Amino acid sequence: MSASERARYQGFRSGGRRGKSWGKNQISSYRTLKEQKDLQHQWALEWQDFDKKKYDKKMERREYQEMREEMLKALMKDKEFRKKKIQTKKKKEANMPGPSHYTGIGSRETPDYILELMEELAKKFRKDGLRLRSGHAPGADQAFERGAGPVADIYLPWPTFEEDIEFSGEYDPDVQRIVLPTVISAPTEEAISIAAAYHPAWHQCTSTVRKLHGRNVHQVLGGRPAAAPVKSACVICWTSDGKASGGTGQAIRIAEKADIPVWNLFDEDTYDMAFEWVWGDGESISVT
Repeated sequence: MSASERARYQGFRSGGRRGKSWGKNQISSYRTLKEQKDLQHQWALEWQDFDKKKYDKKMERREYQEMREEMLKALMKDKEFRKKKIQTKKKKEANMPGPSHYTGIGSRETPDYILELMEELAKKFRKDGLRLRSGHAPGADQAFERGAGPVADIYLPWPTFEEDIEFSGEYDPDVQRIVLPTVISAPTEEAISIAAAYHPAWHQCTSTVRKLHGRNVHQVLGGRPAAAPVKSACVICWTSDGKASGGTGQAIRIAEKADIPVWNLFDEDTYDMAFEWVWGDGESISVT
């Protein structure tokens, strides 16, 4: 191909479709028919390739847009799914054992050295953000109350129960008054119904004793034990034989049925662990 032909061909390449039309009109100026046909074929291939690239880019853009739309839809679905999952988790957590409350109870005959340990345990749990549940009975209950102060929910069997013993309160400078624990003056009917299912001789219990056992249900499962139970994280107690005996035994049976850890300080290993945690360098008592 001569220099003039190459120049014309380059003009066609730079001139777009107008150049193509111009190039066709100049075919007659070439010396041989074969060269004219070859050049025309070459131009056709160039334009086919050019059109194919444009088509491919158009399809790529369309595929990209479709893919992006699918991704956005998937993300929105995933976002809604995660949102529902979080909401479901929060609802479940409200009814699951968790580090919000613990139950501190025990026999009225609890030894003094155990009472001192219970009071210090309550102080430790309070620092860890745990709220006491107890029943204001002499002995273990009141020892836990002294350590917990106002950070406690006290469930009474009737309003005048142990009324001569004042509740442990503290002065709060923010509100400029003495803050007392939350006191619930009597068990609900649903709590008494639950207590009946755990007592081995419910038919022999008087009305007064049934109220005491109903109070025990609240100490472990919270204010609405049937409709919306909120389990204690653990039960710390002392019984005279280390078993589920006496009034404390009712709370222990309910806790064991609800898979709540029970730490009975009658047990030597449990006592040593609690002692080391309070006055030594031992690990914290597990609440899960």
